[in-house]
Amino acid sequence: MAGLRGLQVLMEQIWRHFTLYDRGTMTLVNIFIWTLVFYIHGCKGDIILTQIPAVHVAQPGDTVNINCKTDKAVDEEVHWYLQKPGEAPKLLIYDSTNRYAGIPDRFSGAGYGQDFTLTINGVQGEDAGVYYCQQGDELPFTFGGGTSVEFGTRTRPTVTILSSARDELSTQRSLLCLANRGFPSDWTLSWTVDGSSRTGASSPGVMDKDGLYSWSSSLSSEEWSSAKEVTCQASHSSESPVTAALGTADCPE
Repeated sequence: MAGLRGLQVLMEQIWRHFTLYDRGTMTLVNIFIWTLVFYIHGCKGDIILTQIPAVHVAQPGDTVNINCKTDKAVDEEVHWYLQKPGEAPKLLIYDSTNRYAGIPDRFSGAGYGQDFTLTINGVQGEDAGVYYCQQGDELPFTFGGGTSVEFGTRTRPTVTILSSARDELSTQRSLLCLANRGFPSDWTLSWTVDGSSRTGASSPGVMDKDGLYSWSSSLSSEEWSSAKEVTCQASHSSESPVTAALGTADCPE
């Protein structure tokens, strides 16, 4: 245990060295250290960070607040990052309130102990992306689940259920639910078979070229083959659901 603790202390010193002098970029050294610490330290007892909301739909000029709560006190040791598609996470705020060099003053942070907030006053289109809080108080340095800031008009998707053709080598046939051209990205799909809920295999939203999203979910034949009716529902907390239904008599043999 003494050797393990000594290695953890050494890694923390290396981390602090790199974050002091190269804190704006998650370097390969940072990632290597986090990965090594993760495997040595394990997951038991890790500090859990919860972010609210998961998605924030904004218009240019709005004020955006993202909340981060830790399950134990971490003093001021919470940092905020922005990640855009295809790019490394970029440090915005460190130690709860300190704006990193070059970050516009519309970004600010607050909090101490367990509750922290990132605020964007007068959000701009270029601020779209996923925001993560991270605690640096205790190894391993864990992250929140992320908050996606998106720009657009709320749009209800269209929902369709398709039946796959029967495979020559199998009598199994799955159903596929497609939800197309919706916004924002956090619509979810669920199945109902003869009035009872069923769990399907769902994919996250995929952005199309027009900025709208598409989703899919599949349901195996074991879940529906003896049913009379199957429905798929697209749901969002701020919209009424969109539903498609399929009678099993409509499925091709």
